[in-house]
Amino acid sequence: KIEGVTFVDDPETGFDVVAVTAAISRSELLVALEKGHQRLAPILDFTKKLSAHADYRVGKLTKGTLGKGLTAVRPIRERAANMVDFSDSPDAAGLAALAIAYTRDVPIEAEREIGDTFVVSYPLLSGSNKVRVVLESLAEMGLLDRRKYDQTKICSYCESAHLEHGEQCPQCHSSLMPESSPAAKNNKGKGVAAITCRDCGATTSEPLMVLACMECGMATPAEGAEIQNWYHYDLNEDGVAAACSGRLPIMRLEDMLKPYE
Repeated sequence: KIEGVTFVDDPETGFDVVAVTAAISRSELLVALEKGHQRLAPILDFTKKLSAHADYRVGKLTKGTLGKGLTAVRPIRERAANMVDFSDSPDAAGLAALAIAYTRDVPIEAEREIGDTFVVSYPLLSGSNKVRVVLESLAEMGLLDRRKYDQTKICSYCESAHLEHGEQCPQCHSSLMPESSPAAKNNKGKGVAAITCRDCGATTSEPLMVLACMECGMATPAEGAEIQNWYHYDLNEDGVAAACSGRLPIMRLEDMLKPYE
């Protein structure tokens, strides 16, 4: 019991701050925030295991750590309380990105997913891997300033960056399993791993190197894969104005076509 603090476990009851005290997934947290119409609520993580963004992180919930956490996120709470409710706006995804950057007073930084060198994410937004599309739209509107981060190869079919290395048969383009093949010898007598295709029976020591898409299941040749630029994003004055007003500027057709003149 802490004076001035009331705990609820039903998001629809209403809340100002979230205290995470047990394991919860990123999607479950976002559902809770949206149910309470509090997408901008500060998040206190008392598990140190939260996969999504946390504004204050400590290993144990006590009266002392809760007090310190509430003090640490007070500026965020005060800014969030003055924001227009945009939960029902068709531009909610873009407005949320701007508002989160504004209330936290930090840039939207990109980073590589741990254990997956292909996937780039934006931990601050705790969103899906489609968030880049939203951020690029905001940058085109002049609400975010880009800073170069890195490049990744993307799927030629769905443009996802969630890829993994694979090998295909050069004859029938079926996926190959290296462990199923015998060893072959090249003309110098050195051992070369040969792969036998289970579908057409062809044996090769030079399989086609591909990038298999984890989103649509299609394969892209590794050498010809398209390169995609990734950026960090800084909120500018126009972005702050849009976030506070709860409205994005109208994008004119001529502005959208300008890069292609």
